[in-house]
Amino acid sequence: MKGLESRLARGGVWMVAMRFGVKVLGFVSTMIVARILTPADYGIIAIAIGIVGIMEVLGELGFDMALIRNREATNAHYNTAWTVNGGTIGNQRGGVKGRQSVRKAGSESPIVTAGVLPCLGQ
Repeated sequence: MKGLESRLARGGVWMVAMRFGVKVLGFVSTMIVARILTPADYGIIAIAIGIVGIMEVLGELGFDMALIRNREATNAHYNTAWTVNGGTIGNQRGGVKGRQSVRKAGSESPIVTAGVLPCLGQ
């Protein structure tokens, strides 16, 4: 049992260190991008990254796992999960339309083509 506890502790330390490293890299890259771009261009990038973050959160709510674990799930539970997941899919499809309009509107801007479209997955 002692070996398992030490392996769990080491794994926990590595996980925290990796999360901290990701946060530091994110902060450093934000500082570099903020230094390179003008405030208006940085605002466009910030909006794009915010939208992508919201989409990720909505996609990972885990209603499907909650339904699997709940042995007494009713139709109301299934309906709620379906509605939320359907809304997430609708938002993702709306994001695709938004990416298309950003591409059309900003096709002349090098900031949009080099900075925003890669953030939006294009």
